[in-house]
Amino acid sequence: MTLADTPISRLESLLTDSSMTRYVDTVVMQTGDGFRAASATGAVDFCEAPDGSIEILAESGDHPLRNQALDQGIGTEAEVAVEGVSLGELATPLAYESVVQYFDAEHAPDAAVMWSPQQMFHDCVGNHGSLGGIQARAPFIA
Repeated sequence: MTLADTPISRLESLLTDSSMTRYVDTVVMQTGDGFRAASATGAVDFCEAPDGSIEILAESGDHPLRNQALDQGIGTEAEVAVEGVSLGELATPLAYESVVQYFDAEHAPDAAVMWSPQQMFHDCVGNHGSLGGIQARAPFIA
């Protein structure tokens, strides 16, 4: 069975469909040779090298972890400005390392789903547990 045939791949296909971008930003999962982060606009496959560095195995489209800026969203006004940000524009500093840590446990989930930064409720800024630098993406499935 290939990764494309697995239930988790079907979950990725469903959640990264363009009709879901208002709700879902990124689906992350462990693969046979590393990890994958996918969105409606692209995907990245990567692994942790023996020395602890991150090695990119494949990229397609505008993948969701491409913005690794450390200084985006500093201050309340900047956090509020996240509403309406398109997929992949929100900074995800150290996201590769965070994804590796998500799955670095005996009872790790099969996938984690990050909701869209466009999903803000009643001007509530910031949510915990996200990959985003200003924590505007919280997993709703783990």
